[in-house]
Amino acid sequence: MKLKDFGYHRITVSFDEENFLMFDYPYDESMHNTMIIENFEGDLLFAEQYNCGYGGHGPGKTEELLKALGIEDYEAERLKWLDGFQISFNRDGIYEPENNIENVPFRRFSDKIDLSNANTVCNIKKRQLYFMEPKKKDFTTLLRTLDILEIDGLKAYIGKDNTPYYDFSIPYLPPELQKQEAMLKGPFIVFEARPFDVICFVGTKAPASIINALTLYMLGYPLLQEENLGEYIVLESVRNYNKSRIKRWAKALKESKDIYLSIKARP
Repeated sequence: MKLKDFGYHRITVSFDEENFLMFDYPYDESMHNTMIIENFEGDLLFAEQYNCGYGGHGPGKTEELLKALGIEDYEAERLKWLDGFQISFNRDGIYEPENNIENVPFRRFSDKIDLSNANTVCNIKKRQLYFMEPKKKDFTTLLRTLDILEIDGLKAYIGKDNTPYYDFSIPYLPPELQKQEAMLKGPFIVFEARPFDVICFVGTKAPASIINALTLYMLGYPLLQEENLGEYIVLESVRNYNKSRIKRWAKALKESKDIYLSIKARP
């Protein structure tokens, strides 16, 4: 099938696949997608071996494709060196650079957000990014990732028993996480956000401190307060919470029971 027969409205290209989290597309896990082409009917064409961000064969193929679609040589060459981009065409096939999206946040082994660490797993199909015990390796990367999101709410498991994460929330976990069963038990926090969710397994050492650091960073105040050694309550200053549920959570924490916390951001 020729591309001109398929049609093209938007072309999205990335060096690292996690940049596709920034765009509202499904993901074909049968291949290593580096290019997605969308036509005016919303149909999608997934491609591999067409990428960008360096001077190799893949970006060269992308450059040649862009030239074939009428983009000037200098512009096609400029685009191929970007870490990722989305470009648009009108119905007459004319390139519209004023609609370009070029500032993608991720690039491995760079000063951008680097997800190459083994304790970070990207699940593009579910639009989720997992951080496992970020206090050991990834805490700055986690904070930089949260900075690019619009947070809608959060969920947290702050209990003292080892209960698997998937009992509370997501039924699917990628194989990379399934192999690290110990990471999947105990406290975690989920940031429900746009354009993707962030799930952080905080580990069993000082989990309240990690959760407080994250909620202080994102909300402006910590979520928990330590009343006695190892006993925490949910702060009354946390707004828009159901007060009866807050009391129930606080009581369960004091009795060393599991806590599952679900909070929505204020509109």
